[in-house]
Amino acid sequence: MKKFLNSLFTVLLIVGIAGTFASFKDAMLVLKGETIDLNKTTLSDFNEDKIITGELYDLYGYLCTEEVTRTTYGIKTGSTETDFWLFSNSSKDQIADPEMEQNPVLFVYSTGSKDEIETIEKLNDEWYEYEEAISEWYYSEDASEENAPAPPVTTLKFTGKICDINDAEILKYRNDLLSEFGFEEADYDTYCAAKMVKFIDVKATKIIFFAAIGVMVVGLVGLIVSFVKSRKAKSEELY
Repeated sequence: MKKFLNSLFTVLLIVGIAGTFASFKDAMLVLKGETIDLNKTTLSDFNEDKIITGELYDLYGYLCTEEVTRTTYGIKTGSTETDFWLFSNSSKDQIADPEMEQNPVLFVYSTGSKDEIETIEKLNDEWYEYEEAISEWYYSEDASEENAPAPPVTTLKFTGKICDINDAEILKYRNDLLSEFGFEEADYDTYCAAKMVKFIDVKATKIIFFAAIGVMVVGLVGLIVSFVKSRKAKSEELY
């Protein structure tokens, strides 16, 4: 029984330490409580890792999907998918109101949230249909402001973290899309953030971090108590 408990506490300690280190960086960003508003950012705001919130609306297009496969003893047990999209930091209101116009900052946004992906795909369809309608309207003989097509209505309120783009393929897809929109390669860094924004679940991040600390503490305390009892038992045997 004693050996079993020592093994259990050791496992808890290792798992707790691993979980604490794995979640530490995100947890520190969240616990600082400092957030920036996407729709008020400038290019320089994307230079540091921070928590960022706001409204996603001005969608330039889809980049790619990354799939991570989970295996057990070589057998696939599941997978997760992360989508990557190119947005600007302009909100719906900022685009609609000329007085609120700002110099847009383009950035890569990634998410594995099914709800977010569903909303972004809906927004993507709306932008496609709007651009098609605008093209037809522009070349029609009776084009006027009164019968102009309505812009997309879908928006996405999000919370994310600014982080590095560590995959060269994502940068390639981003640059290819920028080129399609007419951006010159020399201007990429002028209009597009070098870092990306990644979806983060603030509540889950806190739970995982504190749970990992709790598991680590239980394992450590259990090993200490077991060690003290063992030393005490040996001392009693000697006397």
